[in-house]
Amino acid sequence: MGEEKQVIQGQTMLDGVKTDVVDVEKALADAVENERLQDEEEKKQVTDNNGIRYHESHTDRRTVRSILKRYADKEITIPACQRLYVWNQKQRDGLLDSVKKGLPCGSITLCTLENGNDTLYLIDGLQRLTSLLLMSNDKNLSDEERSKVNNYQLGMELVYNMTLDEMSEYFIKKNSGVAVSAATKHNAALPKNIQEIGMKLSRHEFFQNIADKANVTFSKNEHNKVIAWNILLACAGVKVDSIKSADITKRLTEYEADVVSHAPEAEQIINRLSKIYASIDNKKYIKRSMNANFVSILVYILHDYPEISNEQCVNCIATIFEKGKAISVYSDTTGSYSATSQKCKKRYQVILNIIKTHTKIKTDFNEESYKEFCKQHKTDVLNTRSNDYPIDFGDITEDERKLLYTFCEVDKNANKYEGVIIKAYNRVAKEMDKESA
Repeated sequence: MGEEKQVIQGQTMLDGVKTDVVDVEKALADAVENERLQDEEEKKQVTDNNGIRYHESHTDRRTVRSILKRYADKEITIPACQRLYVWNQKQRDGLLDSVKKGLPCGSITLCTLENGNDTLYLIDGLQRLTSLLLMSNDKNLSDEERSKVNNYQLGMELVYNMTLDEMSEYFIKKNSGVAVSAATKHNAALPKNIQEIGMKLSRHEFFQNIADKANVTFSKNEHNKVIAWNILLACAGVKVDSIKSADITKRLTEYEADVVSHAPEAEQIINRLSKIYASIDNKKYIKRSMNANFVSILVYILHDYPEISNEQCVNCIATIFEKGKAISVYSDTTGSYSATSQKCKKRYQVILNIIKTHTKIKTDFNEESYKEFCKQHKTDVLNTRSNDYPIDFGDITEDERKLLYTFCEVDKNANKYEGVIIKAYNRVAKEMDKESA
């Protein structure tokens, strides 16, 4: 018969091979029913002959409203490998435009952990999903716009039974090769309860808001997690030490009971940081100081010396980061090996000394003595030791005079005294140039 096909007694002859006649539609229907009945918890990872692990997965579509409910019920959570939410208003507006036009914005990816519960961990789509959840309750949007957001359908890819390492690796691949920080890698080694406490603290509203004002490395290297861990250790009564992620992890594990019992106090330190940085007008000060090197040490001082005021901390930040480069006494504690125990302890002392210096200035400032100082110098022409910056005392502002008095009579700091004169001289020269223009 050659290659000719014939049906014989319920069988087909195909290239000389006998096969049973198959009802394709029935077979597909049976397969679909079997998949529907199969409990997701019973889905297993399979390994091929080359040792490659495969994971069961499937795709779905859910409304933003249903995802929000699952998140509220703690069925969906954000894993340690995820970063802060950083999308700005322009990006959210672009997403809203897509929603209103019914255009797709991409899917999100979630996974379950091997030998874990039914919790779904968000691997990809944090920025889009968070933006949608925020917009669903945004009072600045109209009722119609919020309704469109709530009913907007997102594609969901679910991957089952991953290990922590696989989840981190998959996160990197899904996010265009963005490396996981040392903080995230060591987070996986922490006890579960401390992981959860640290995760909540590191995603505090303060860190979310400050991320845009901080240096790009703040978000890239996840300094928020390092700072959060140090807040927990400080509140547990552990003294300042190395801020290397590996060393922090060991201390968190060693003092687990104390960390857990004092965790509520950590919220108070975060609130102090929020108020301190809300008082800083100079954006450069925020960008230069908002990093793990500085803030991870400051939080120990805030805990150890609760009498220190927020204003003193603001003055300290201004003193250290006033110029493009931090003052030398502080920068000597950073740079190479800045996370080591020795440099961290030295940095603690430097920051504390600067704060105390400002305390001394405020305490020893005598109004009567200051008035006498002004009376004595009201007709003087002040200058630096180089005689390059002559300026009449009458041309100096009230704030500048107080600084001159402080550095001349209280602190007796010639360099800072001359610094005030130079700034005043440059200010007056600039004003004169404008008038003559």
